[in-house]
Amino acid sequence: KIRSWNFNKYQKLIDIYKLNWVQVGLKDEKILNGVVNLLGKTNIRELFFLVYKCNFILSNDGALNHIANCFDKKSFVIMSGYTHEEFIKYNNTTLISRVPQIECAPCYLKTECPKERKFCTDDISVEDVLKTINKKN
Repeated sequence: KIRSWNFNKYQKLIDIYKLNWVQVGLKDEKILNGVVNLLGKTNIRELFFLVYKCNFILSNDGALNHIANCFDKKSFVIMSGYTHEEFIKYNNTTLISRVPQIECAPCYLKTECPKERKFCTDDISVEDVLKTINKKN
């Protein structure tokens, strides 16, 4: 949870940016509208194949970015304050983060953010993500 972006922001992005979006993850995650729902329906080999066939990846910092690098696919990573950027940055990776990054980053928290809200990702707007994707895509 500490690395996630807001579900409603993902939904707004999908509603605005009309593509054939595919959602992968665990079967108990909340399903976005307007996506091909593959939550809990792919094994690791199928996930690698999906990444190989896609135009680009949009994700939180995590495994999808590393898989995208295997195939030199564009990867847009909504960067929380969880870890250092250099741990997830590849030539094909575009990091989308709060500017300036919050002073408590990197936090490496395994629990909920103790602040009144999660500034590191809450302050990243849908418009910022759209602008970044459009500029690099």
